Amino acid sequence: MATKATRKRTGLSLIPGMKIRHHRYWLIIGFYGYGNKSQALRHCQHLKPLLERAANRHESILGEECWSLVYEVEGELERAIDYREQEIRADRKALAQPRHRRLGISSSGITAPSDWSDRLDLLAGLYHQRGDLGRAIETLQAIGGVMPESGAIEFDGQEMLERVSRGAIEN
Repeated sequence: MATKATRKRTGLSLIPGMKIRHHRYWLIIGFYGYGNKSQALRHCQHLKPLLERAANRHESILGEECWSLVYEVEGELERAIDYREQEIRADRKALAQPRHRRLGISSSGITAPSDWSDRLDLLAGLYHQRGDLGRAIETLQAIGGVMPESGAIEFDGQEMLERVSRGAIEN
């Protein structure tokens, strides 16, 4: 078994993709799972430098997702929305490529309509936080639409749609 010093010398602990996924996981658990913004912010501090090195050209779907998460936790909703929209566009583009369409996956690992639904739920939540209730409702209704080269997405955002719609009526 390699010691900690040996692993550091060989660079095994410095693989950016693994560290990005690690901090992304704990950021999601802290922010969405426990509602612990301070824990999520700690992971943002680790994640941002990794993203600046590994995803600075904004060509990676995972990178766009992570940038969106970081900016959402930091309260920069406009930037979070921009990155979430870019992630969805890039993933649709990747899924449309023949080799991905044949396998039924995209480069970010989206394999099922429910994955698209989750991405659109997150985007609708960002619109809602920004106060753009019309876009939030439109996005939630789009979940019931059609995924590229697949069937209809099962609509699982009814509760969120009702909550957002109530907010639109009250305002």
